[in-house]
Amino acid sequence: MPEDTPLVCKPNAIPASQQAHYAYLRQQLFAEGQAIQPLADGYRFRLPADAETLVRAAEFISLERLCCPFLSFRLEVTPEAVWLALTSFQAAHSAEVKALLRLEMGLSV
Repeated sequence: MPEDTPLVCKPNAIPASQQAHYAYLRQQLFAEGQAIQPLADGYRFRLPADAETLVRAAEFISLERLCCPFLSFRLEVTPEAVWLALTSFQAAHSAEVKALLRLEMGLSV
């Protein structure tokens, strides 16, 4: 990603036919969240360790990356949890991305 890429969400980048599914995935994943860990450049969310959650997390990433190209995503699967990390793609924008995630996700962390 070029250094001058703006930190702007592009919700219209998600195809209209998938907007409702994206909203459902986002709502379901973060409603099931068991913990939130602040990271230096974003946040890490602990989700249930079931197969359905893992599939929803992957689908969410596939759509979220379209509207937020400045984000980096990591999925970590352990026997106890699925961890989804949303972080800045560029270290120089870590603080801005973290603030944007706080606002968009309604986080008080």
